[in-house]
Amino acid sequence: MMSIIKIQVSLAAAAVLVCLPARRAGAEEPTEIVSRIVSSWRTRQDAARSLVCRARVDSFYPKGSLSQELQLRADRGRIVPAYPANDVRYQNETAGWTIDFVGKPRVRKEFCVTNPFYTESTCVLQTDCQIHLFVDDKYRLFRPRDQNAWMGDENKRQRPDVFLYEDQSNGFMLDFSELPISWIVGGVTGQQVFPSDIKRLEPAGQFTYRSEVERGNTRCVVLTTREQQATTIVREFWVDSRPPYAIRLCRARQGETAHWQIEATYRDGEYTPTTWTYTQYNRPDYKQFTTKTFRIEQLIVNQPIQDHTFDNTLKEGMVVFDVARNDAFLADQDGALTVYREETSRLGRMVRYGLGVTAGVLGLVLLWLWRRSRHRAAA
Repeated sequence: MMSIIKIQVSLAAAAVLVCLPARRAGAEEPTEIVSRIVSSWRTRQDAARSLVCRARVDSFYPKGSLSQELQLRADRGRIVPAYPANDVRYQNETAGWTIDFVGKPRVRKEFCVTNPFYTESTCVLQTDCQIHLFVDDKYRLFRPRDQNAWMGDENKRQRPDVFLYEDQSNGFMLDFSELPISWIVGGVTGQQVFPSDIKRLEPAGQFTYRSEVERGNTRCVVLTTREQQATTIVREFWVDSRPPYAIRLCRARQGETAHWQIEATYRDGEYTPTTWTYTQYNRPDYKQFTTKTFRIEQLIVNQPIQDHTFDNTLKEGMVVFDVARNDAFLADQDGALTVYREETSRLGRMVRYGLGVTAGVLGLVLLWLWRRSRHRAAA
């Protein structure tokens, strides 16, 4: 098991870190520094064939950290009380990624962590266990009902066992908190990371050298690239100035405002993090925040992965919501889908129950008439 290094997160984490004056390494030009770093990442990218990672997750929701989102959803004029009412921490929850890059990329992601669930007027923090599978360019999200008590057995159309995203919305599979997984395999980008392109690495010309800074006892090169399609936001990377060029800090920055950031720790000379903390700053003022800290417990690189790991077949009885068709279906024993209507199913159960009761009563009546006729014949 890998040793655990905790990252302390406080309000100080929200402060914008100040860069020291630029200082070049020797006689190298900034473009040469960038090319050297990106070349090293590309070597790592080319070598990556598979990855298995297991982590423990600690989540922190400070008092009132979710109130701003609730206020944005509330009716005009209604004041939303602080939520959560006190600091809330969840510890030792689980996350895992299994990725096969041989041939078409195949990805399995398993998360069982506490997340906020919003309605128009409320928010509830509850454990959400999910299995994400990306196979043959198709994305499916499974929620095991036996691991999610909140799903219940009613309203299955709104709380299905499976979401069939297929070739739709693959960007939902990996979020910003998981970016270090792509760094391990040489993927560094300012774009959304898709399961089909986890190793995406921008050309050296897409990175801008900003300065060199001291972070703790480590000298870092600060690089930026465009944050997705934004015109005023950059994705900033603080990278070790020496091989293997591990990324110590990454954030989406707009002037002095950080939208989110990741702080990672490493053993000396290694490019795989031991821990990382993702901090999400909440709109509209981006001062309140929530965090998730990932502590790696298992990391296996470039070992064969069994095909059954990526089994995404639909089991009999599963309620499946097809995003493309915007409708719910019921899987049969062969995985084929028929249209599912919960209201119809309830009516069907009521009809079957009613028919059963009617048949029972009718049977008793017929039995009574038969016995009566026998009694009269005997008389």
